[in-house]
Amino acid sequence: ETGNVSATLSNSQLQLLLGTLLGDGSMNFSNTGKGRYSSNHGWNQHEYNCQKYTVLSEFVKTPPAKSRNSGYGSWLSRFSTVLRQELFFLKNLCYRDGPSGRPTKFVNQQWLDLIDVEGLAWWVSDDGSMLRKIASIQLHTEGFSEQEVRLLSHWLQTKFGVTNTVVSTANRNRPGERLWFITVLVAGTATLIDLVRPYILPCMAYKLEAE
Repeated sequence: ETGNVSATLSNSQLQLLLGTLLGDGSMNFSNTGKGRYSSNHGWNQHEYNCQKYTVLSEFVKTPPAKSRNSGYGSWLSRFSTVLRQELFFLKNLCYRDGPSGRPTKFVNQQWLDLIDVEGLAWWVSDDGSMLRKIASIQLHTEGFSEQEVRLLSHWLQTKFGVTNTVVSTANRNRPGERLWFITVLVAGTATLIDLVRPYILPCMAYKLEAE
């Protein structure tokens, strides 16, 4: 079923969805079998969000708009698709029911198996940051569990040859809990950059720059 539904999307649309749902993208679903994708970025990444809109424009009525970020007073670039049946397959692929009964993102092998280098580039664009002093990319996976982050780490190593390590830090908001993220080793960073550079938008090229 997943293959049949995703085949109605272009590969670029599919890779954008699969890659950015690992990052800043989000979904909500109706009880009538339809899904809606949403993308929110800081206003300084409005150009990047506009590129996402361009890829998904057949599912979107209005381009990214400027809206206030409640709580911080800064501005966001936001857009959402309309509810579409073509997007509902992402519920079973990328989500599971959370403690409250609402769908929660859940990293799993079936999802990762569908991601190619283009999807990897979208993820790096969303969640990557360069530690310039040591030329190492970090992937900010703090929203996922240790088990999910270790699965991502193993997938990066085995599918793409990107050497990396899983690191944890204390959760300042919840004493006693740890947050987990991926540090790509220096050699792995060079491999990762070579893979994704052809797909990285010019406005996001700074994420690959060590100096």
